[in-house]
Amino acid sequence: MFKMTLKTGVLMIILAIAAFAAWVDGSALLDDPWDWQHTALFSQFFHGSISAEHQISQLDFFLYSAKFRPFYPVLMIISSLGLIVLSAYHLLKKEPKRFAYFLFVMSAGAFALSYGISSSPTVGGFIFFLLWLASGILFILSAAWILRKGSFRQDQVNA
Repeated sequence: MFKMTLKTGVLMIILAIAAFAAWVDGSALLDDPWDWQHTALFSQFFHGSISAEHQISQLDFFLYSAKFRPFYPVLMIISSLGLIVLSAYHLLKKEPKRFAYFLFVMSAGAFALSYGISSSPTVGGFIFFLLWLASGILFILSAAWILRKGSFRQDQVNA
């Protein structure tokens, strides 16, 4: 149980630090008014057209960071995926087939997200395309390995 708590804690700390850093990086959107039309999607949804800095939503900072400075958003995605998989493993460790099916569903979602951003013209879009594609492949290979093996190793289940 201690190992599970430690892994969860480390992933949560990474997620929090990466989220703060991505938010700070994304605040550069305020200095790029010509990018508001294509990046400030949440603000446009809430306010319609944007004419001043105070109309920009904090959520748009994350979009800007993901598009143009993707390092911290990538860390956010990796740590979030780690938390999701770790939680599912903890819940389904006595049912390896269900965990494998969960990983298949995760791979389908990752492939769908990868396809959805495959035509993005930004550097961040290409990096996220590769991240989601690699995640989908990793999930599907892990699920196939679990199904082929039929169970987890005993020392993994007790962790």
